[in-house]
Amino acid sequence: MLSRGVLLLLQVGIAWVAAPALARYIHVGMPMDFYVLAAFFALILWVVGLVFSQLLKGVGQPSSATLATSLTFALAAAVAVRMFPEVKNALPRAPESLLPLLGAALGYQLKR
Repeated sequence: MLSRGVLLLLQVGIAWVAAPALARYIHVGMPMDFYVLAAFFALILWVVGLVFSQLLKGVGQPSSATLATSLTFALAAAVAVRMFPEVKNALPRAPESLLPLLGAALGYQLKR
């Protein structure tokens, strides 16, 4: 149980730093950039899960279904932030990119 918590903290921390840095290199247009960032959150969470599942005991290796679920939740959160302003206003001090990251992490944890 402790190793899964450590993995979750590693995943969220690494994705929070690495996804914006990687998304900066892929520019598809202003409205779509946010969705690319959400996809990078899900992908980075999954890759970090693959790498650290080899290092941490008691943590299973994520499957491709885990990636699909994480990607679905991240994109759903990104759509919710962009389409419904009340979702963004629910957390007024948090950056809007936090919700797709939390969606990706939730999708990853639910599938596992």
